Formats: sequence, structure tokens, C-alpha cells
Amino acid sequence: IAAAIGAAGGGANFHNDMKKKDKVAAALVLRGLAKNGKFSAADGGDYGMIKAADEAIVGATGDGKIGESAANGAAADANSVKNIAKGMKGIVDAAGTAAGKKDGVLKDVQDAGAADAETGKLFGTAAGGNDAGAADIKKAAEAVSSVSGEQILKAIVDGIPEF
Repeated sequence: IAAAIGAAGGGANFHNDMKKKDKVAAALVLRGLAKNGKFSAADGGDYGMIKAADEAIVGATGDGKIGESAANGAAADANSVKNIAKGMKGIVDAAGTAAGKKDGVLKDVQDAGAADAETGKLFGTAAGGNDAGAADIKKAAEAVSSVSGEQILKAIVDGIPEF
């Protein structure tokens, strides 16, 4: 956790001047270690999640704001995205191991399916979404609200190739 937000007193400046990879690290660490509203790594039993979160941030590079990428027409760094996805998969696997499910922790989660097969196209415009009409925005909102967090994780993890 100290690696994500700094040493004592670092929490006060958590949002100030953090680089993108630091924000990713903080989000992965804090989300991956929280159980029932409490941090669970105190007993050392969640080493796998800590290691996976650490590996996810090693390859996360760049200091640009995520929201500016599409508007500027900039593509994400492929290696950075792969490393973050690999780290997320590691966290999911470690969480499954901690929960007593060695393999397939997300196997019972139903695929998001064809909530709207066209939705992904809304985010691929050259104008960074500036040409999206009201109907397109409504489709995107419906698609996003129709899936659960588990379904999103499953889609990410299932889509990660072996590295």
C-alpha cells in the first residue's frame, strides 16, 4: 500500500500530481486487498494479490491523463495495457485461490453476451466521441448499466492472451 500512496502522510496528497501508473497501482492495490471493507493483507495470506498488483504496474508507463487519449486521437501503449490486463488476471486468480477456488473463479459468471454488439463501435470514432449523437449516448449508457462488475472482469480476463 505504501508503494501505491507513499509513506505516512502520503494519503493527504493521494490525488495531487500522481502519474497515471501510480493511480493504476493505487487502484489495483486498494481494490485487490479490500475484503468486507477492511484491508486483508495484514496476515500475509493475500501475497498472490499483492504480487499480481505489483506486476501490473511494472509495465504501466506514461503520465498522460486517461481521459485525454481519445480526444487527442492517441492510442494506448500496447505493452502497458497488456501488463495491466495481466496483473488484473493475476489478482482475479489470486482472489480465487484465497476463496478456495483454484481454477475458474469467474466460470459461473454469465457472459455479458450481446448486450449490444454495436456498443464498442461508439468508442472507436476518430473524433474521440465528439460525433456521438443522443441515440448513440443512450445506447452506450444502456450497455454499460446492463452488465455487472463480475461480467466486466470476466470479459477482460477471458480476453487476455497468454503472455
